[in-house]
Amino acid sequence: MIAKTVLFVFAILLLPLQKCDAQDYDKRVEASFAIGRHFVLNDYIDPRLQVGDSDGYMCVHLRYNFTETQSAGVRYGGGDYDGLPRLVGENYDFEGIRDSDWVKDLFATYRYSWRKRQPLRIYFETGLGVSGAIRPSDKDLKFALCFAVGLKRFIGQHWSLGLESRGVGFRQEKQTINVNELTFVLGYLF
Repeated sequence: MIAKTVLFVFAILLLPLQKCDAQDYDKRVEASFAIGRHFVLNDYIDPRLQVGDSDGYMCVHLRYNFTETQSAGVRYGGGDYDGLPRLVGENYDFEGIRDSDWVKDLFATYRYSWRKRQPLRIYFETGLGVSGAIRPSDKDLKFALCFAVGLKRFIGQHWSLGLESRGVGFRQEKQTINVNELTFVLGYLF
């Protein structure tokens, strides 16, 4: 299901939906909303701590384009995880009722885009920030790094539709956690 949806959005990005003139990015603000999934890519050292993929992920991203190809911004998002062991006192109950939790992240980002003044843009993004730990192996916020690649297709002068894959890494109590955020992005250029 996810693979078909990704292929459908990818096809929309590449098809010429509408002729749109070049968008001028320089000194403009862009806001975007993304929705998708949050996937833990590595196995946990203790198999009892293993969690599945998130039920969903959403984020907002605000960027300032200081040149035609470069921007800096702030990104805030969260993924909902079900089926996590419930904390009882100081210990986790692996046998009883399961719990859910939002794993949130906040990043300062830098983006570089190719194909300036073209309706279809390709970009690379990096960020520094914090991510919530994924229970039960740890809790609290952790220092995190992220790297993303994406395609963005403008629809008219202001709106855009995109597909993005973001890798996030952070260190939990016993191991480094690698996460992928695969999202569909709706953006607006002010």
